[in-house]
Amino acid sequence: MAYTGGDLIRDFLDLHEISYVFGNPGTTETTFLDAVGRSKAQYLLALHESTAVGIAAGYAMLTRKPAMVSLHTYPGLANGLFNMRNALLSGVPLLVINGQQDS
Repeated sequence: MAYTGGDLIRDFLDLHEISYVFGNPGTTETTFLDAVGRSKAQYLLALHESTAVGIAAGYAMLTRKPAMVSLHTYPGLANGLFNMRNALLSGVPLLVINGQQDS
């Protein structure tokens, strides 16, 4: 059986002991969500991408560990940009994953 991108994500989450992935997914992230579901991490759903980034930044500030955020395609990335900029200027470590539609 081949080692897939989903396997890589699952292993990354577990290896780096990432407890939570914050986000607002769409239909293009179903395989990513499956990989998170097969890991030890928990996906925390936000109602908007900007909120997901803000919650992740707050978590990273409190725990002093990088936080992971999953955003949906280009509009989702755009929705989260201001809070990503705030995190960058504040020195808050975030790993942002952005889904994309198949072409």
